[in-house]
Amino acid sequence: MGENFFHGTFPNLVIHATDPENQAGMDLVVEFLAMPIKSELPDGVGTGRINTPNMPVAIAWFFVPWCKISGTLTVNNEVMNVSGYGWTDHQFGNDDFFTRACQYYYWACFPLDDDIITIFEAQGGAAQGYRNMKWLWNFKGGKVYSYERNADYYIFATDIDEGDTLPKKLMYVFEGDRIRGKVTCDFMTLMQKQPVESPPLKAMLNRAVYNCHAEMEIDGKKIDKTFVRILESAYTLDPPPGFVTQVAPPMFQEAAPAPAEVEPEAIPDVDANAPSRLSIKSKLKVVLEDPEGNAVLEKYLPGISNDPNTKLGYGMKLSMLFKMPQTGVSKEMLKQIDEDLRRIK
Repeated sequence: MGENFFHGTFPNLVIHATDPENQAGMDLVVEFLAMPIKSELPDGVGTGRINTPNMPVAIAWFFVPWCKISGTLTVNNEVMNVSGYGWTDHQFGNDDFFTRACQYYYWACFPLDDDIITIFEAQGGAAQGYRNMKWLWNFKGGKVYSYERNADYYIFATDIDEGDTLPKKLMYVFEGDRIRGKVTCDFMTLMQKQPVESPPLKAMLNRAVYNCHAEMEIDGKKIDKTFVRILESAYTLDPPPGFVTQVAPPMFQEAAPAPAEVEPEAIPDVDANAPSRLSIKSKLKVVLEDPEGNAVLEKYLPGISNDPNTKLGYGMKLSMLFKMPQTGVSKEMLKQIDEDLRRIK
């Protein structure tokens, strides 16, 4: 690497890089303020098993979500002092990331007073059964306070120009027992737009600066905060025939849910407290995997269980999914679906 290097002893990392041809460079000290985290797939696949025969395709992520950064940047031979906060990460796996392991992903890290909420969501590829994968970490005092796999949050990517992959607006809706509310993010500045070659697929990596507004409640504490963050998203492009993917999916293109509400409005004449195995509060995947629940959805939405795009909503509750106008489910139909599901014993 010539004179370029990065080295250090935890919790500090020193980075030095120069690019004389482009009159650029950096000398930075990164101080880790939160413990490093590694995400891996539910089957437990991680580093150290890459050469094991018959191993499933795996992706994983190593990251430090909160760092203090200081030093200098050189741009066009002009040296600038910098200081602030950021994050570091690194993705790894045993296959080309977008070939079979992943079709899209989102990354976000939100500083919310005493809490740092970090999320990573990915849509698995063919080797992962196209399943949706979610991770959520809540850091307090630099340590992981809570960790959820398949957490109750949803990401709505909207205002995507035709043929583009960069969402101009992102809304993160949290519906967990401890973490509730929404973070609305509006595009400010593009940081990176990088094509990724992963035959037979192509992908686009987006890193952009967003102005974010959080209206949250965490462990009973209400938070109303505005901040600026770099958010990351990546999508596959131009898939071959028959390849299922999500590139600016129609479900998310039209509009995000009404910003004034997080919980769907109550369905009239339905006893929400009545004991039932299934209801519109159940997740789509749970209902479809139940034979009687599957029959109810097929009754009102013929073909839903065989539509490849249905997998994109597996992790969502029916009450949230079918509230989107793009699904074509009216309030009256949603009420009938709920009543039929509640009759299942």
